[in-house]
This record gives sequence, C-alpha cells and structure tokens, in this order.
Amino acid sequence: MFSLRTIQRRVINAMLSTSTSTTSTTTIQTLHVYDHCPFCIRVDLILNWNSISYQRKSYGYSDQNGPKALTGKKQLPVLEYTTTNGETKYMPESLDIIDFLVNNNFANSILQDDIQKQQLEDWNKSFKASVNDLTRSRILKMPPKFMDFATQEDRDYAMNKYISKGFSYEQAELNYEQALINCNESLVLFDQQFLTTEGKSIHGGDVYGMNDMLFLPDIRKLTCVKDLIWPDRVRKYVEEASNDGGVCLYDDWSC
Repeated sequence: MFSLRTIQRRVINAMLSTSTSTTSTTTIQTLHVYDHCPFCIRVDLILNWNSISYQRKSYGYSDQNGPKALTGKKQLPVLEYTTTNGETKYMPESLDIIDFLVNNNFANSILQDDIQKQQLEDWNKSFKASVNDLTRSRILKMPPKFMDFATQEDRDYAMNKYISKGFSYEQAELNYEQALINCNESLVLFDQQFLTTEGKSIHGGDVYGMNDMLFLPDIRKLTCVKDLIWPDRVRKYVEEASNDGGVCLYDDWSC
C-alpha cells in the first residue's frame, strides 16, 4: 500500500503531465446550479481549482421548468457541454460530472484518502442535526442575487420539502443555543482531526483532493450562522479553498 506522501507526489506529477482542456474533444459551456446546494458546489470547486472556463447559471429553488428543461428532472447540478460536432449535452450528478472532467482531461487526477473520508463522514454525521437546525432557516435569507430563495415561493418550497421529511423550523429555533454549542465543538474537532498538516488541503499540501470537494461545501454553508466561533485554521481553510474554488462565503448577510 502506498503512503499518502507517495500518492501526493504521484498526483502532483500527474498534474504536470496531464493534457489541458484544449486537447479535449468537448467544450464546457455552463454549470447549472443552486448556490446553497453542496452537490452543486462540488462541481464549482473542481472547475475552478483546475482553471476551467465556464458559465454559471443559478435557479430559484421552486423553479420546476428550468431544471426539467435540461434533463427532464428537477435536479441540479447539471453540466452543459458541446461535442466537436456541435451537439449539446447535459450531464447531472456531481460525482458523474467530476469523473467526466477527469476522464476527459479537463481536470487533474484527484487524490482520495478513504480512511480520512470515513473519519470525515463520521464527524459530519455526528453534527448533521445541529447543522440543519442552524442553517435551514438562515439559508432562506440569502440575498436575491443568489436566486435560490429570491421569492416567497422559493422559500415556501424549501420549507415544505423539509417539513414533509419531519424537520420542524419551530423546534430548530428552540434548539438554537445547544445547536450552536454543538457546531462550535464540531469545528474544533475538525481543526484537531483534519488540519494537522501544512498546506491548503485537508489531505496535506496544496493539491486539493476528493475529501476537500466532498466536505468543504457543507462547512462553507455554516458561514451563514453569525454567532459561530471559527478556529483560526478552519476559517483559513474555508476561506482559501472557497476562494480558490471560485465560490463566495455567506458572511456578509449571516444572521
């Protein structure tokens, strides 16, 4: 079994030798997204981390016709691209899009640490309920420029979706103080468990890997919570990785 350091060196070497998007048989056109959606942000990250040019189109969360016009489903993200013969295609599913970008030499090979991924999944699961309590009401207050919840219809659609799954917005407000304590603890644990090496990536070094792509979007969403206490290293990680990935944080309107 190769060490993580060896894998990283191989990834870096692959980055230096991998052909660029100019040799691909396809052209990336548009990424169709909801800005609050972690699955959509995954694709933003890999596109920007690899300096891939694309247009970004956002939708209101209640909009049925826009997303359905792409793939027949109300489902985002969707990557729109054209082939060399001019045919336009639409690809859903974030992980399928990521594989497509790597396999077609748009993006560099991606480092994956399966042991760390399982640790991150356990960490994320432990605090998911508290994250939902803090963010599901606050994310609805996104400014209209993001489009996700620009109308009352968009906000109602989101609320009804989660209420139908058993989530209570009233109970979430009652849980606020404890949820804040829990999420503060989660960020401290993230700092202690996953930011112990030098570099931008949670894998170590400055080459972002799959675990960054999978878990950064959820942490980014917490920037909509004004009273959260961010450990310095966690805050630096979120700011740098999001900036490199071309996505903004929510501090300006956090509440």
